[in-house]
Formats: sequence, structure tokens, C-alpha cells
Amino acid sequence: MIDYLVLETNSLAGATVDSIQMHDIGSSIKVVQPGDSFIGTALRNATSQTLVLKSGVIWQGCSDDIPAVAKNYPICISEYGVFTDHPKLEHTYELLKSPIARGNKDLSIFVINPEHWKVIPETDEGVLSKIKSLTMPRYMNHKDDELIKEAIPPHDALYYGVLGTAALTLNYVSTILSRNVNANETFAYLFDEVAKYTNGLDTADKAFITELGEKTRSRVASLRDGLAKINGLIHDTD
Repeated sequence: MIDYLVLETNSLAGATVDSIQMHDIGSSIKVVQPGDSFIGTALRNATSQTLVLKSGVIWQGCSDDIPAVAKNYPICISEYGVFTDHPKLEHTYELLKSPIARGNKDLSIFVINPEHWKVIPETDEGVLSKIKSLTMPRYMNHKDDELIKEAIPPHDALYYGVLGTAALTLNYVSTILSRNVNANETFAYLFDEVAKYTNGLDTADKAFITELGEKTRSRVASLRDGLAKINGLIHDTD
């Protein structure tokens, strides 16, 4: 079993808790406000292996989906930039003068094992360069990215959305909070799935996410899911 810790940094914590409860029934979930360090906050609140999620991140898995090898590392974490290791797109961050570079880690979701830590950090700066970490696969963190908004064509955005149908995590927090979503992002992000977890949200957040879900559903969901079935990413439930 794995515990869950939700770092409440915005108004979307209810969606994260709702998603965990739906997919990992009976799991231990704790919601806290983070201090200056996400890692430090996690270590102060974790007693065993814990999946840490920033509020608004949707989890669609269970304890069995955490790679067994993650237990051997202090932390399992993913790259912040979705395309930083993409042979054709990685250079685009530099063209956009983006601060994102390979090696920047995404602290909106990570697995932490407190038994591997001797010191609780007061800040996250520089911490990850001093410890061993396991790279979290992208299917565990299907997240938003500035290239999708600004730099890639619709067919590539759609392909990213197809991959998202098999993802354990839907992580579009920054895009949702921005209240500024373009057509490419409705192709790439599964807002129609996120809209299933809005019961615990306030009226404004629920209405906005529901609207995004409808746009995604009407524009691309049938094509996206059809391509996912062809590629074996999802299966008919009939």
C-alpha cells in the first residue's frame, strides 16, 4: 500500500482527493498546506512510501501502479519539460527563450520514501542534485507544457492527447488556473476526464472545468479515443 499526500496550493484539492478515492478505495489521504519546501513538507508528513500530489493533479491509479523499484530510491520524480528529451522538439524551449531545461524536475507529483532521507530540507533548491532519484515515466505524469500552447502543430497535440488516454496522472493545473486555454490544449489534454472529478470544487472552478471538458469532448474526444483503441492504449468496455 502507498499513502497519499496532497499539497494544497490552490482551490483544486477536492478534485485530487476525489480522484484518489475513486481509484484507490480505502487509501490513506492527507491534505496539507506546504511550507517553503515541497520535499520537506512531504518528509514531515510521510511515515512510509507516499505519493505526493499538488492540488489539482488527477490520479487514476492505485498502489499497484507504483513501480516496485521506486522503493529503492529517496524519490521518484519526472522531468518538468515534457519534450526536453524529444529529438525534434527539445531545441524549441531555447528558441522560445524558456527557462525550462533538461534536468529541471516537476515537484507537482513525486513518490517519496522517507527511510532513505537523513535530513529534512528547508528548501527544495539544490536538493535533488545531491541525492539519487528514479525518473518517473511520462505516463505517470501526463502534464501541460508551454510547447503545446505555443509551438507544436495540432496533430502533435492530438498525439499527446492519445498518449494521455493510458496515463495514470492528468496534470493540467497551471493551464486550468491560468483560465486561458487554446484549441491545441483541448486536443492535448484530457479535460473531459478531469471534469469527472469536480464534485468537491467551488462553483467557479467546477463550471470552468466542465466547460473545458465539453470543448474537448466535442472537438476531439471521439477521434482521440478511436486512435487510442487502434494503438492498444484503451479497450472497449462493452
